[in-house]
Formats: sequence, C-alpha cells, structure tokens
Amino acid sequence: MLGSKRIKSLSYKESNLKNEIKNKNNDSKVIHELDKLNINTFIECSKLKFILQDIYNKLGLKKTAKATDITRYYVNSILVSKRINGKKYKGYELHK
Repeated sequence: MLGSKRIKSLSYKESNLKNEIKNKNNDSKVIHELDKLNINTFIECSKLKFILQDIYNKLGLKKTAKATDITRYYVNSILVSKRINGKKYKGYELHK
C-alpha cells in the first residue's frame, strides 16, 4: 500500500503511517462514490463542489470541498470552460 520511499519520508513513525493509510482509505471511498457519476462528462465547478461536499459529509470526513479536489481523485480530469445557453461556465471534464 505504501512504498518504501513514502514510508521513509514519513520518518517510520507509526502515527504518520497510520494517518497516511487512513487518508488512502478515505480517498478510495471518495473515488467509489465518484464512480457513480457519469465519467467523460462536463461538470461545472459549483456543482462539483456541492457533489464533493455531499460525499465528504456522507463519509463523515471533516473536510471542506473545493472543485479542484477532483484532480486528487481523477488525475486525468481537465479544467475547461464551456458555454451553456450563451453563458460561460468553468468546470471539469472527468476522465478516469
């Protein structure tokens, strides 16, 4: 789960290692919830922030969502601007 370089960078401290594993487990839970969304679709930033906050709350994570958090879970997500009904929106194209 953690590579030798990461373990070394955490100074071999048990508390640091436990926190790192917990964070990885939380990330996988968030990804599982995000997988329920339509992938390869555009989601505007404000809606994405709302979706992420809802997932964080559902999982009991004490974290404030930002639209940019999506890049942590989907490294291939792309920030784009689109016009919808003549109005410009910033958002992300989600790609696994």
